[in-house]
Amino acid sequence: MIEKKDAGKSPPGLVEEFLAAAPRDLDQAEALVEEALLAGAEQAEVYLKTSRTSGLQLQHGFATITGGSERGMALRVFDGKGRWGHAHASWGDPERGRRPVREALEAMRSMSPLSTGDVARPAPALKEPLPEI
Repeated sequence: MIEKKDAGKSPPGLVEEFLAAAPRDLDQAEALVEEALLAGAEQAEVYLKTSRTSGLQLQHGFATITGGSERGMALRVFDGKGRWGHAHASWGDPERGRRPVREALEAMRSMSPLSTGDVARPAPALKEPLPEI
């Protein structure tokens, strides 16, 4: 028997679990930003992601119920020369703190610095007027 749940209600404990993890996740995100700034980034930002999925497959009279959850983060770093880098990781990654900072900074440093002319250059003028359609 498959129990039909109210579409507006979350499974028991889901909201509590999310709220309990939020302060810890925010502390880890803040530590990641601090580590990136200390390692040489001029600016850094972290995006956190938490998602939960569930599925139901009916095949030959049998129902298979699946589900999963995912928690991850993405880090972006910037310098004052127009360069940036990013990296992402699962929260379960044991190297979560060091690896994304290292990868994001390496990506940023591998970019060519942008000059002011590269950023603010206007589009070239047309040599001929546009044809009438």
